[in-house]
Amino acid sequence: MKFTVSSTAMANKLATMAKVMNNKPALPILSTFLLEVKEDAPLEVTASDLECVWHGSLDITGQEGAGKVCITASTLLDAVRNLPEQPITFTIDDKDKSVTIHYLNGHYGMAGFGSDEYPMMQNESDIRFDMDAATLCNSIDQSLFAVSYDALRPVMTGINYTISDGKLECAASDGHKLVRNTYPLAGNADDCRFVLSAKAAKIVKLLLHKKEGSVEVEYNGRNIVFKTDTDSFSTRLIEGTYPNYNAIVPTNSNKEATIDRQALLSAIRRVGVFAERTSRQLVLSFSGMALLLTGHDFDNATSAEETVFCTYQGDEVHIAFHAENLKMILENMDTAEVRFLMSEACRAAIIEPVSSDVQSEHLALLMPMMLPE
Repeated sequence: MKFTVSSTAMANKLATMAKVMNNKPALPILSTFLLEVKEDAPLEVTASDLECVWHGSLDITGQEGAGKVCITASTLLDAVRNLPEQPITFTIDDKDKSVTIHYLNGHYGMAGFGSDEYPMMQNESDIRFDMDAATLCNSIDQSLFAVSYDALRPVMTGINYTISDGKLECAASDGHKLVRNTYPLAGNADDCRFVLSAKAAKIVKLLLHKKEGSVEVEYNGRNIVFKTDTDSFSTRLIEGTYPNYNAIVPTNSNKEATIDRQALLSAIRRVGVFAERTSRQLVLSFSGMALLLTGHDFDNATSAEETVFCTYQGDEVHIAFHAENLKMILENMDTAEVRFLMSEACRAAIIEPVSSDVQSEHLALLMPMMLPE
């Protein structure tokens, strides 16, 4: 088997696809890339960790023969990434699977392995639909920061997707903060619900980087597949029922504040430096036309206060939040202003962007901390 491919194109593709693989794979064969050449077809590259499988394709020239070979990922990637842009030719011996890579002024020689032991995921899909690539990327960007990393509650370590009535709703929570985002669907899709792991979500973002148009989605209850014109990514879904997060969203908030997002975010970054290092607690005091942010570290005798202008309606309230959680929520909103909806200092607050987009809905829920005495 023989083929020629661009060194830069191959290095970029392998570097991206290597994100799928684990440093300590469950099977030795999973530390390799599977390369497959078919008659009059692009080169197909596969990377897998058993849970996730990425199939990518690369244009080739000078093809002779067809076949499969597995090559150690670290060796192949390090070899091609150090080459300047040029055509490189792979020659694979069909008998012993040895690999020779010829470039302009030299060549590499390395061992190859048979593909018989390489595991492949079977994808028999019941539901198929198209989804706008930009919408899918936004749903990941605006939800991923809130997922839990508690291995004892695996269903919380992913993003929950619900497709119903022509809308896509995604939610993520770590028990301290919750985000819920709703987007319109461009095409028709059957109602379904699934939990996409955090790792798979990050890879989907890589897959759709700078992609325009739609991505084809196939779903069968256990696995989900995302397909573009050049790549296919399949992953096992997290099993279990996601908690009913809508039941905990407050509906009786009687205090409302509208604040410039960047002004508040900058103030949190400054005052947060002086918050207690373990609890990271910030106290927000809403009254009149101002918000007072307070941070204290009594052990180190440091403190900070800053006032931010806001439009506030309701009785005076003092509420404490974890500085990093509040900062992450604000960083992952993209509007000029945000709205705080509150009732009491011991109840969760709603934070939502002030937006003119009536088709999409974004909401964050942040649990308060106990106020200092």
